[in-house]
Amino acid sequence: PVFMKNVTIAIDEALLREIDDYLGLTDTVSSPTVIFDVEPTSDGEIHLLAAEEWRFDQRSSFFVQLPGVINDFASHTHSMLVLHAGAVSTPDGRLLVLPGMPDAGKSTLTGALVQAGCDYLGDEMTGVLPETLEVVGHPRALALDKQSRELLGLDDADALSPYVAPNLLRSEVAALEGPAGTITEVLLPTYDPQVVAPQFEQLSPLDALKALLTTTMNLDRCGEPGWRTLCQLVHDVPVRRVTHAGAPELARHLVDHKHRPAD
Repeated sequence: PVFMKNVTIAIDEALLREIDDYLGLTDTVSSPTVIFDVEPTSDGEIHLLAAEEWRFDQRSSFFVQLPGVINDFASHTHSMLVLHAGAVSTPDGRLLVLPGMPDAGKSTLTGALVQAGCDYLGDEMTGVLPETLEVVGHPRALALDKQSRELLGLDDADALSPYVAPNLLRSEVAALEGPAGTITEVLLPTYDPQVVAPQFEQLSPLDALKALLTTTMNLDRCGEPGWRTLCQLVHDVPVRRVTHAGAPELARHLVDHKHRPAD
């Protein structure tokens, strides 16, 4: 979906520009499918009106909440299958999707891949279009805890907000919004400090289906088209489980891996 905003009480051009910059929106974006309202008040508060209403006494708190609101909208779409996954485009054009449950390390690995030269499609909600299996980018700020920030060498490891803009990971990164091409590979990351080098396990379609079912966000809303997309995904696209001892090392390995795993 495309996300826009209305300012309904007081026009605050600086706030509008800040929201646009934060969401990666440009003047070419039109026909939003979701609208949320932002209401700045005369005493400096910001009210965010979406599925629920939040009130913030300062802008920094507002921007901490904003990614969660947007991710919630993404998981409610009916038009595509949505996975709880990160996604990147490698320098040689491969589109990698990284599903995982919370604490699987997908956001850390996504951030490491951005640092290694990949363009960014998102770290939380990734769409998959039916029939074409195109990955739909949702490039918002990455959710990285203190340990992940330290691992990625970020200077603001003690920052209050858990969200990191992708251009803080690599200044020239491109944020890819919307359909970006057919998925090349699905990787299910698992961290294990005992492994010496990344270990890959090719999953059968049935095992891949079982694994991905735990990361789907909207099968109940998509119904049969969502199930068909998921079944087509595990049949047509390689799905591998990868065990690694560190996200930066795995990211460099994946970026240097120049061919499709099925070749």
